[in-house]
Amino acid sequence: MWIAVCNGDPVYRGKLTRQVQSIAKPYGDKVTAYASGVELLRSMYSSKIPHDLLLLDIELPAISGFETALEARQVNPDLQIVIVTAHDDQAFDAYKIRPSNYLLSPVPIKTLQEELNRARRIAWMNVGEMLCINLRSSVEFVPYKDILFIECRNNTLFVCTAAANHEYTEQLSHISKKLVEHGFTCAHRSLMVNLHHVTRIDKKRREATLFTGQTVVISERRISPIIEEYTKLYQTRYRSGAFTDERNGAPTPHKLGVSIILE
Repeated sequence: MWIAVCNGDPVYRGKLTRQVQSIAKPYGDKVTAYASGVELLRSMYSSKIPHDLLLLDIELPAISGFETALEARQVNPDLQIVIVTAHDDQAFDAYKIRPSNYLLSPVPIKTLQEELNRARRIAWMNVGEMLCINLRSSVEFVPYKDILFIECRNNTLFVCTAAANHEYTEQLSHISKKLVEHGFTCAHRSLMVNLHHVTRIDKKRREATLFTGQTVVISERRISPIIEEYTKLYQTRYRSGAFTDERNGAPTPHKLGVSIILE
């Protein structure tokens, strides 16, 4: 589970982040802290981190916690939001953004633990379809949406996610159809990349950059089809209504953190 802490108070933000990290560590959860709603939304729009839970303060610089929550829900309708604030007089207004809970800071560690456990159960139900990885003595399940790319080397598949890497014996052709259904495409004969995690495509260098900073080489034969597929994906996301300019309704690629270099 990916957890975001967004709080305008640097002292309490640090304390809350450390508490969340101590609770989350045994479960392998990832925790990221943000000083403002602008910083959080910039990360969300560029798809850098697929947050499951947001611990959100109301008083934030630049834009309020309420405004942040409304826009964050546009990007990720499944995002769980828990208000964590020192203000006890805004609970009624807060419920307009449908938070999972409204907690007064400082939050007791037991209460925080209960919230994270609840959020983890809900996040697990929202993971969607998963890739089944058959190992010698066990079976692992990895959500397709979390996979960055899958590469085949000598009949061994290397499954790369932002959190961990997995490898098992299988042929890429056996799972390629299912991968395509989840937004993957062939970068070259032995690698399929998840276009949802691509932030940059360079036609001249023939490579795609992922939100993690990793790059994937694209074959000369596949570079033009991938640019076309990626453009269609972007247009689909735009038509969903989440990525529009409030002034004229035009697409805003900068919000997505997307760039396609053709020369």
